[in-house]
Amino acid sequence: MKIRIVLIVCLGLVFALAAQAKPAVSQDAATAAEPAPGSSQIILGLHQEPNTLNSLAINMAASNEVISMFSEGLFEVDPDGNWYPVLAKELPTRANGGISQDGLTITFRLRDDIVWSDGEPFRCADVLFTYEAIVHPSNGAWSGSAFQSVDSVTCTDDYTAAVRFKWPIVGATELFGMDILPRHAIGNPANLEEWAFNQQPIGTGPFRFVEWIPGDHITLVKNERYRDYPDKPAVDTIVVRFVPPTLESVQLLREGEIDILWFFAVDSTQSDVADDPAITIYERKGGGVERLVLNLADPTVDASEDPASQPHWALGQVEVRRAIQYGIDKQSIVDRIPGAAAVGTSELSSGWAQCDIEPSPYDPDAARALLEAAGWIDEDKDGVRECVGCAYAEPGTPLRLKIQTTAGNEVRESVEEMLAEMMLDIGIELYAENLPPTELFGGWDNKASSAHGNFDILMFTRGGNVEPQGTMWGAYHSSQIPTYGNSGSGSNYSRWSDETTDAALIKASSNLDRETRRAAYQVVCERLAEDLPSIYLYDRAESHLARTEIRGFEPNPFGPETWNVSEWSREAPAELAEILPEPVLIEGQYTVPVTLTVGAGQAVTAPVTAQVELVLDLRLALDPSGFAVISDSLTLAGISGLPDEAPVGVAVAQIAKVGELTTIVPLAPTPLPSPTPTVEVLSGTVNRNANLRGGPGTSYAIVGAVQKGQTVTIVDESEDGTWYELEGGEWIAAFLVDDVAPATAEP
Repeated sequence: MKIRIVLIVCLGLVFALAAQAKPAVSQDAATAAEPAPGSSQIILGLHQEPNTLNSLAINMAASNEVISMFSEGLFEVDPDGNWYPVLAKELPTRANGGISQDGLTITFRLRDDIVWSDGEPFRCADVLFTYEAIVHPSNGAWSGSAFQSVDSVTCTDDYTAAVRFKWPIVGATELFGMDILPRHAIGNPANLEEWAFNQQPIGTGPFRFVEWIPGDHITLVKNERYRDYPDKPAVDTIVVRFVPPTLESVQLLREGEIDILWFFAVDSTQSDVADDPAITIYERKGGGVERLVLNLADPTVDASEDPASQPHWALGQVEVRRAIQYGIDKQSIVDRIPGAAAVGTSELSSGWAQCDIEPSPYDPDAARALLEAAGWIDEDKDGVRECVGCAYAEPGTPLRLKIQTTAGNEVRESVEEMLAEMMLDIGIELYAENLPPTELFGGWDNKASSAHGNFDILMFTRGGNVEPQGTMWGAYHSSQIPTYGNSGSGSNYSRWSDETTDAALIKASSNLDRETRRAAYQVVCERLAEDLPSIYLYDRAESHLARTEIRGFEPNPFGPETWNVSEWSREAPAELAEILPEPVLIEGQYTVPVTLTVGAGQAVTAPVTAQVELVLDLRLALDPSGFAVISDSLTLAGISGLPDEAPVGVAVAQIAKVGELTTIVPLAPTPLPSPTPTVEVLSGTVNRNANLRGGPGTSYAIVGAVQKGQTVTIVDESEDGTWYELEGGEWIAAFLVDDVAPATAEP
């Protein structure tokens, strides 16, 4: 077989192939919005869909990734944990007059050159409105509790905000690093979760929101009113595509259907990812800790306000919680799970406030003894313990607990399976009932299980902030148990109340001495290790994947990965003269995954593609003015029936490495021969499912798959060859199947 393949071969570069040819998308795949002709686009793959685009109502990391691209705070933090001013002119200090001598007043001087994406000016009134919305008692803003130390916020002029605190406050920079909302574009603060802004936001960031197609994608485009426009952002469009948290997403990355894959851990089963020159792995230890959150309250009571009098039937006993921890082989999980950096020990596993807590031992015998003593005994010898004198459950109740995490997350599902085996070994039946993120963590008004306490055990990650007070307070102070009384504010999902912890957190929040604060957090970590409202499984390592041609992507363990999205770009091809100043000769045999494209002609209005393996014995003679590809042998696996001399273009071709050779970049596909003059045209409805084939004469090169009831136009070109064309001039992409009769049409 001889197949004409035209390639451009370039040295030392990885090109933006997805920008040059639209990737093939299957019928059931999500299709991102098309960029305007000549524009640049980057597609970010998220394996969670945001529950809202209002930063005050989010409790999902995915939401923050999108919000960060159009919304900004007075300050933000870089990957090294350093704060820098954004909407503020400077970081307040005593030296510049931003912090009063008594430490109770902080003055934020705002930039006067910022406008919202709708053209309205940014002013202090927006800062004041954002604060008022956060602390409004009836809207359940997730961060409202963190502002209890604030006495007042006033605007001394349009570009100066003065914040008065009740006591000297730590972390004021982070506190007012929250995203600022536009007063003029939002309604009543009391109705936060009903704002139209939540789905159609505006902001001051480098991009502006365009559309949100639920279950598919979110599109953002350059904000022409951004302060650094037109120099930044570097690309015209960002499409956030919702993808599964599975290996299918890696394939989408390989095919160029997405450019960046958010939070995807690479394990030994995906070793080919590490070897793929088209993919860059960004990996670093993050600040997050994967944990089990144990519900101490009765899960049948909606948002219990008194867990002590309404305890969980099993987890209300500390002996059961301790037995669960003894029964978990955390090191085994770390060894087997991608993205696990170390055995988890505490809420604060890194940073200046890191707690010193010894890893819990794996001791199933101790676990069994604790359960026996707590009145959980396997009397019927079925392997699962029952209540025989336990504290809260009815006699005979089996020790059967439900664990929940985000549905479709393969890594977490693997952990659930391991935990189920470990728990059964000590007589606890653990079963998974996973839910979409919006149902688990979708907010108070959405009746999310986490906030309303309708669960046994949750598994997720929390942490990663430079300043730990907000996270520690929100997760473990007793005032942060979400209830109807506080409109669901707070994220103390375990519903844990501990006086020692409350006192230590108050001390940490009201003392400026870092050593005193570190000691207070150590007290909290010790109480957590003793009472176990949470069990820390492992410290997370951040792992993201991106196509090699993407520039500027820099994961941030202290904030969203989109923190510097204005600097993201796609590397453009270099000039040939820069690539090949001298002739080059390369020889060898290589197997290359490619997409073959049968080019468009007069009767073929869209190319037909096939994923194949291309085996080349290459002798490449290259110089700046011309290219020669000499192929001694060439075979294609995965496609059959192409005739000799069928014109085929290579849409994507990547070689691992041949000396300095890193990329094969395509020319435009060669057109098919033009058809002979039309003899007969029939148009009708296909009466059965079928494959259609066509081509000039006997050289069939196209197959179209059609469904019963589909309207087609049949153009008969000659006695020995027929083109079958779908109505509207578009072809269904499919591959040649020999000896398949075409569908008949009813005129």
